[in-house]
Amino acid sequence: QDTARLSYLKRSIAVYHRLHLMENEIIARWLLADYYMTNSYGLAEDNFLQILALQRSSGFRHELFTQYLLTAVYNSRSNFSEALKAAYAGLENMKWSGFNQFAGGFHMRIGIIYASSGKLALAVPWYRKGIEVKSEDTHFFWYKSFLYLATALSDLRKPKECIRLINSTISEYPPRTTWEKIQILTTLG
Repeated sequence: QDTARLSYLKRSIAVYHRLHLMENEIIARWLLADYYMTNSYGLAEDNFLQILALQRSSGFRHELFTQYLLTAVYNSRSNFSEALKAAYAGLENMKWSGFNQFAGGFHMRIGIIYASSGKLALAVPWYRKGIEVKSEDTHFFWYKSFLYLATALSDLRKPKECIRLINSTISEYPPRTTWEKIQILTTLG
């Protein structure tokens, strides 16, 4: 099944490229990069970089989502300087484009980079920024920042601050998914 899907995507990309159907190529490359996110960060990176090049050559300026995922790829490969560059580029693009509802996710991603590089104290302010734009509508984007912040506070041996944060947040915005509930219980446990 995966082999057939992979073959189909690669053939589609070749056809779209040959016919100069840039939008179709970008979509197919997204699907291919998504596939590689689970098994080959190097190939995912290659496809995201090609997507950026195609977006730029076509004049498409909303690169924030590509930068967001490229950040995750670089971070997973412990390439923290490139991860930060991509994260800041995505954040600037988000601000320019006015897609502020995604701020929680972008700030969280920068916090994750700092935490992954062993600088947990530098991650905390980014997680805090990630929860500044909280609402029911943006729950998906900021709630993970809240969970990362709670875990960071616990890891930094700040249990009272962690518990206050969790109690104040879940009283207004209770967890929606089983995963969120488990994360809160694990942090409190």
